[in-house]
Amino acid sequence: CSFHIGDTDSSSQIWIQAGEGGISSGLYRFSLLATNPSESSPLLTSEQTACSYTRCWTFSSLEDAFQGIESTALDVAASIPGFAIKNAMAYAGFVELDVDTLEALGRDDRPNMANRVTIGFRLSARSDEEQAL
Repeated sequence: CSFHIGDTDSSSQIWIQAGEGGISSGLYRFSLLATNPSESSPLLTSEQTACSYTRCWTFSSLEDAFQGIESTALDVAASIPGFAIKNAMAYAGFVELDVDTLEALGRDDRPNMANRVTIGFRLSARSDEEQAL
C-alpha cells in the first residue's frame, strides 16, 4: 500500500498493489487515518463528475496502479460521493449537573451500573438550513 498527496485536496491517491497471488474477488474493507482540510466546504451536486457531486472517491482496478489512468483497466471504475467538511464545534463535552438533577435523572456512577450522561455542545456558526451538522 502506498499513497500520493496531490497539489490539491481533490488529487490525492492511494494504491493497494496485489502481490504475486493477486487479489481474489470479494468484499474488502479498510480504514484510513487522514486529516480533513483546514477550510470548511460543502458537498454540492455537480454534473461534471462521475459521482454527481463536487467531491468524489473513485475506485479503480488497474493492471499497473502506478501508471494511473494510463494503465489498462481491469474492471469498471466506481465513484461515490465524498463528504462535506464542516466547521469545528466551538465546544463539546459532558455537562456538570448538581446532585438533585443527577438523582432526578436516575444517574448512578457506580461501576457496572446502567447510566445516563448529559452532553452539551456549541456550534461555531449558525445553520438556518436543514442539514446534517
